[in-house]
Amino acid sequence: MSPRNSPLGWTDNGQDSIQAPWELAFDSMGNLWSSNAGGTFSLVEFAKASLTASGTPAPAVTLNTTMDMGNPTLNATNGLCFDNLGDLAATSSATPFSVPFYKAPLKSGAITPSTFIIGAATTLNAPAGCNFGPLVN
Repeated sequence: MSPRNSPLGWTDNGQDSIQAPWELAFDSMGNLWSSNAGGTFSLVEFAKASLTASGTPAPAVTLNTTMDMGNPTLNATNGLCFDNLGDLAATSSATPFSVPFYKAPLKSGAITPSTFIIGAATTLNAPAGCNFGPLVN
């Protein structure tokens, strides 16, 4: 496998840590998250401490796709965002077009989302990006 470059100048660590990164976001602790839209569809966290150097950092957390209701939970992931509680939502821009929502704390593995928005009634068609608004009381 030849390394693929990321926008940060990092290269893949040989375990699909950076595969077509689409959206980058920081969590409340300053860790950098990337959605991987190519290769093994996943969401990865790079610890804040690893952001000070170039190279091939290993992700601190990797959320891998799994099957839920017969559908992949992450498929061409190109968006991710955090709410005020540290929960994570992502968007999948390839069939079956979905939005998985993961509750904090986030741990590595093929985790089934706590909420999985999917299906024809959603009218989602290749959703891209992800954003939560400000906390409203």
